[in-house]
Amino acid sequence: MEEILEKTKDYWNEENTKKYEGAMQLLTSKIKEFDASYYEETGHHFIRFIEKRLKSPESIANKLKRKGKKAEGLQIEELISDLAGVRIICFDTSQIYKVARMIGECGEFEILKVKDYIFRPKDNGYQSYHIILNIHSVKVELQIRTILMDAWSSLDSILIYKKSTPISEQLKKDIIRFSKWSRKMDKMVQRMMSRKVDTNAKQKK
Repeated sequence: MEEILEKTKDYWNEENTKKYEGAMQLLTSKIKEFDASYYEETGHHFIRFIEKRLKSPESIANKLKRKGKKAEGLQIEELISDLAGVRIICFDTSQIYKVARMIGECGEFEILKVKDYIFRPKDNGYQSYHIILNIHSVKVELQIRTILMDAWSSLDSILIYKKSTPISEQLKKDIIRFSKWSRKMDKMVQRMMSRKVDTNAKQKK
């Protein structure tokens, strides 16, 4: 493990760090442009907040270890698609798909892979929309969630995700139950947001 960790620390040299940070900045700038356009159209924003991060050497090493791989050459880039990540938290599910369409239609980024965990949630209840993008020969993972999806993910991360100690079956069931409630509430939020958009559209006429 120590050997893998040292190699992953070496990976984040100045050149690689700048390359990935530049790619994330391009993506976040474009998303903010989308948000401004959406505001002009609807009278409100779709971004609750936006964040970006580079995967830490410790996290990379742990992921490589779980995969049974070594950190050699370009293997890190080839095996791990979320070295750089951007996350958008939206207000409702319809906004998530609108952002995804905007990304696909802008023509500035190559879409390598899409994972729709909203249409088909993971068995543990996880929901999010993931897009792996190629930005100037760098992979960036874009995650798009609602506020409630992010709340579930944060709770799961604290209580269950990647925990080395045993987790009770009751706790797992409670987390899945929370996810189901969140899905129902997301639908309610979407109905409320749709009414607001319709009201704003009528006022403009």
